[in-house]
Amino acid sequence: MFALIETNSATHIAIHIPAGVAADSLAKLAQMFESNATFIRSSWRDFQVVEPKMSIILGNTYKAQDSEGETLLIADRSEVIGAEFVVESPEVYRSSVDARKKAEDEIAKLSREIDSLKLRNEQLSEALKAATAVTEDVE
Repeated sequence: MFALIETNSATHIAIHIPAGVAADSLAKLAQMFESNATFIRSSWRDFQVVEPKMSIILGNTYKAQDSEGETLLIADRSEVIGAEFVVESPEVYRSSVDARKKAEDEIAKLSREIDSLKLRNEQLSEALKAATAVTEDVE
C-alpha cells in the first residue's frame, strides 16, 4: 500500500506536531520518512528521485516569506496523532485482522449467550405464571 501526496508544485510541507506528543511523534515520523518515503520530482519529460531537506522549527506557528515580501502564517491545529499510532509493518495489519476476528467471535459468543438467557427468562416467566396460577387456585 502506498500513500501518495501530490504537492501540486508545493516546495514545502508543514506538519504541526504538538509539544506534548513531539518526543514520540517526531521519532516515528522521522523513521517513517527514512524507511518508507521516496521523494520524486516529476516533469513533462522525466522523473527524478530527490533527497529532501527536513528541519524542525520550534514554536506553534510556521511563517514563510517570499522574495516579494508576501507572508504566509500557519497556526497549529488541535488534531493530534495519538500515542496508539504505530509505524506501518506487516505485523500491524496482521494484528488488526486478528483483533477483528477475535472481536467478531466474541460478539457471536455473546449473541448466543443473550439468546440462551432470553429463552431461560421465558421459561422462568412461564414457570412463575404456572406457580402463581396454582397458588391462586389453592386460595
